[in-house]
Amino acid sequence: MKSIKPPSMNGGDIAVWVLGRESTAELYDRTEYLSAAELHRATTIARLNKRQEFIAARVALRLLLANHLDIDPKTITFEQTTGQPRVCSYPTQCSVSHRHGAIAVAMSSQHQIGIDLEQLRPTGNELFRSQMLFGASCATGVTSEQLLAAWCELEALTKLRGKHLLETLPEWRQIINRIGLPDRLPADRTYHELRFSHWEPFPMSRLVLVSCKPGSIKIQIDE
Repeated sequence: MKSIKPPSMNGGDIAVWVLGRESTAELYDRTEYLSAAELHRATTIARLNKRQEFIAARVALRLLLANHLDIDPKTITFEQTTGQPRVCSYPTQCSVSHRHGAIAVAMSSQHQIGIDLEQLRPTGNELFRSQMLFGASCATGVTSEQLLAAWCELEALTKLRGKHLLETLPEWRQIINRIGLPDRLPADRTYHELRFSHWEPFPMSRLVLVSCKPGSIKIQIDE
């Protein structure tokens, strides 16, 4: 069994922890960290892989928060808000994403954040995503990588705002009209108080962190 240890962070930093399939699998059975409400929610997730990802993501988030707050991870409680969990009793922002066996969690004690992790593989939703992002006529000349990165930006921004996708869509369209579509990696894109940070943590994947008035970002990738 691998030793799973979250990254440390300083007061003004944003910590991002990304776990690949092997590291994520180490957390599937660590249900002793979860609350009764989280365990019940896990039982309502019909697909085994999605249920395992949910459990691993919540365990990873608890370990990351406990490492920073210096508390027992089992004592952390969450309130589920639109888009992402909110830590009760602590002024800490957090965000979670999981896809195809990999997970990403982020936290900050000072900054608003939203995170999204996607993999570049056919899903059957490409036309739907293109139409949602760019309108019924879709977009010409947009590569599959750009479409994936654009979708990640929208998802992460939606989590940061605590809204639904359709509510955030007009703001995101305004942003790309000003600064264009995401392209090269690694990259930071800024628009007013927002920073969009892009990584490729694993082959054929895209990770986006959106933050407000950000400090330094510490990212740890465990395969």
